[in-house]
Amino acid sequence: MKWIDSLRWFFLGASLEAQRARRVGKILLLLALFIALFWVVPFQGVFKNLLMANPGLFAAGVCLSLVSISFGALELEPLTRNQGMGQNFWQLLSINLAVKFYLLFTPSSLIASGIRWYRLSKPNGRVAESLVALAFYRLLEVFLTIAFGLGFWFLSGQESVKIGFQWLVVLILGVMLFWYVATRWSKPIYFRVKSQTSHIWQKPYLLALLQKFEKLILAVAAYAEMPGRDILLSISAGVAAQLIGVASGLCVARAVGIELSFIELGWIIALVNLATQLPFAIVGGLGIREVTLVAVLPIYGIGAELALAYSLLLFARQVLVSLVGGLLEVIGVVSEKRVA
Repeated sequence: MKWIDSLRWFFLGASLEAQRARRVGKILLLLALFIALFWVVPFQGVFKNLLMANPGLFAAGVCLSLVSISFGALELEPLTRNQGMGQNFWQLLSINLAVKFYLLFTPSSLIASGIRWYRLSKPNGRVAESLVALAFYRLLEVFLTIAFGLGFWFLSGQESVKIGFQWLVVLILGVMLFWYVATRWSKPIYFRVKSQTSHIWQKPYLLALLQKFEKLILAVAAYAEMPGRDILLSISAGVAAQLIGVASGLCVARAVGIELSFIELGWIIALVNLATQLPFAIVGGLGIREVTLVAVLPIYGIGAELALAYSLLLFARQVLVSLVGGLLEVIGVVSEKRVA
């Protein structure tokens, strides 16, 4: 079974050779995706749609994306403050934008996460505390993406459900209530259930699953003593970041003539966000985002040429937002040199 050992080495190996092999594999995958896309989708049609894009709506999408990232910083601020770290909102916003910038050049989103962790722990040496804050932040982000993705998909796909503002309010309140309860009572409930069902978890594969789930519970329970207003602030900011992110994507979609509703585009954007976080994604999900949109948007009668143009505009929006982070990085380096 040498091929199994080779696969294990390629995907799980920690040696420098394995890391280089994975990096080359990601680049080859990216090239293969684009070759396949432009082999199937005529570039002339894509280019035509890009030329016809509304610059005002695209600019609005870029601005809303910056607002969404700002709410992401507001989401992170109570988490770091309750772990004894001293970064304020503007410093956290600068870190988030810098991470966006480095995502354009890193072979994995894990490296960008490492940069955020380094920046958070650097000023006061709170390494463990920053890990806890980032674990909770990341867990909340993924949960919100999945929750809103599934919620929007359900609302957009059920003819018997009348889509209205009240359904969105119910979804938001349900998400907030879940996380409030989870931070307060998930740990004691979990350990009580575990003690009552310990005989079930004796098998090795079940025990490994239990240990991973326990890490999630501990990350959430680390904020069991966090004031309720701070929990609600973090969750509310996360919800706002998700909704404004959808609004940004909607503006970009309107710019190329895609007339989907907020709810319909909401679950598609959630799916794209999850896909671009896959371990083999590089350059902020370039290639994976394009394939996902070309595969999904035809559900609503949108052709591959228009879908690919929309995806490339989303990438252009990402680049512009990232350049803001790069500019802040340059300003920070220059300021440090002047102080030194």
